[in-house]
Amino acid sequence: MKYRSFEEFFLVPLRNGLTKPKRVRGEGYKMVNMGELFKYSRMKNIPMDRVPLNEKEYLSSMVVAGDLLFARQSLVLEGAGQCSIFIEDAEEVCFESHLIRCRLNKKIANPLFYYYFFSSKLGKQVINAIVEQGAGAAGIRGSDLSKVLVPDIDIVTQNNIVRVVDNIDSKIEFNRQINQTLESMAQAIFQSWFVDFDPVKAKIAAREQWQTFTDDERTEWLNELLDTQDYFKTCLLELTAKAGLSDDENVQLESSFDLISCRGHGPESSESLDIGLNNLRKEWQSKKVGPALQNASETLYLNIAAMTAISSRNETSLAAMPVEEFSQLYKTASLFPERLVDSELGEIPEGWRVGTLGGLIEFNPRRTLKKGTVAPYLDMKNVPTSGHLADEVFDRELGSGTKFINGDTLLARITPCLENGKTAFVDFLEDNQVGWGSTEYIVMRPKANYPVSLGYFIARNEEFRQHAVQSMTGTSGRQRANSKALEGLDWLAYPIELLLEFDKLSGHYLKVARTNGDQNKSLSMIRDSLLPKLLSGELDVSSLTELSDIDPAAMDV
Repeated sequence: MKYRSFEEFFLVPLRNGLTKPKRVRGEGYKMVNMGELFKYSRMKNIPMDRVPLNEKEYLSSMVVAGDLLFARQSLVLEGAGQCSIFIEDAEEVCFESHLIRCRLNKKIANPLFYYYFFSSKLGKQVINAIVEQGAGAAGIRGSDLSKVLVPDIDIVTQNNIVRVVDNIDSKIEFNRQINQTLESMAQAIFQSWFVDFDPVKAKIAAREQWQTFTDDERTEWLNELLDTQDYFKTCLLELTAKAGLSDDENVQLESSFDLISCRGHGPESSESLDIGLNNLRKEWQSKKVGPALQNASETLYLNIAAMTAISSRNETSLAAMPVEEFSQLYKTASLFPERLVDSELGEIPEGWRVGTLGGLIEFNPRRTLKKGTVAPYLDMKNVPTSGHLADEVFDRELGSGTKFINGDTLLARITPCLENGKTAFVDFLEDNQVGWGSTEYIVMRPKANYPVSLGYFIARNEEFRQHAVQSMTGTSGRQRANSKALEGLDWLAYPIELLLEFDKLSGHYLKVARTNGDQNKSLSMIRDSLLPKLLSGELDVSSLTELSDIDPAAMDV
């Protein structure tokens, strides 16, 4: 493979980022900062701070799609020379002093090709060869970066290699985005159900509205509702039965009660159902509404309000749901109380009680591993700051550390890891296997009968994390969260029935995320093994056309 000096591919000379932006009047510009390089290797939708710049500084320091950005110095656990690529245009974005911008001539150089080169083992060796030992941190200089030798490959071959490798990377990014979306949804549901009590508040608002209706308006609502979805009818009849029959006419409904259940698959006898509904309509229309139908209709109205709060569907959309989904949603909605009451934690749902967090979660439960045992080890640096997937678990002989099993949640208790959100859910061990890791983990495991996902979503909850930070003790540079203080926190004792419903959603997320994470590891191994062979010409890119044409969303391994 031929090599050329890197600067021969430049469109403009290398430029270091801004050190002291001049303050001028007018709107500022967004700034790519060093920390973002350690979040994403291919930067996209990055939150940035605004920095006031004059026009000259802005034009010379602007970042556009395709620009390569190199870290000038080592930070945290990353090395100097780490390469990132800006993959989409953003409004008025500049870059800061710890970065070197490289803009290539796209007629002869595909920026993604050289991004992949510098991300490869060979590219990292090239960077490591020019790393200097500065005052306190290793770094690289733009002048040295310009002179490094890089592959000299024609643009057509570069594009073909990028098409193959980037397709694999796109699938990895697709899986990551799915996991991020699912986690956000699960966290939002936890917040809505167990912190904000949105379904309860929806019922409260619905009751206030129901009480303003006249009998004619209630009759109209009921008739419209019963014409849209048979399953609403079964719910109404069951509720009427539970409330108690109010007159002789409704005795005719008894024949249908054994056939109708909101927990089953809908009515099995349409004739019995029609008889019952006609009798209910007659009762409403006669304006002599008995307490059974009155209570049943109001409860149904409240439950529908909770269903819309839970699912973000309106009544029309609810009526179009498949029976199985409707039944599950109705069951969940009916589990929420209809009132809030005062407590030492403020207003909470009626019937719920206040206990301690230790009543739900066991902190640092005892696990045993024999001395000298080789067991899966999770280093603190491999615990994620977002999502639950832990990377690079490897076998290591037991030393001093925390022990854990599948279903445990690992909370980093030390600064700055706690503030950064480092948290992992253990789902990477074999059955009955015990793993171990840093002594700086707090292990959280839901108590018997509670779903294991509860520990993870409490650990990710903002209110809990604030309590964890407030519990920290120790010197300013080495503070630790106090597990005993967390265990004794006043906390809601969530109803087990509702937690099991939540686990159907949250547990599903954890399983899907693990599947996607395992697939990403396999894809990364494929990409990392292909890349050096493609760069060196050992592997002909034309033999991999099936990888360049496949839709990343449909890719499987």
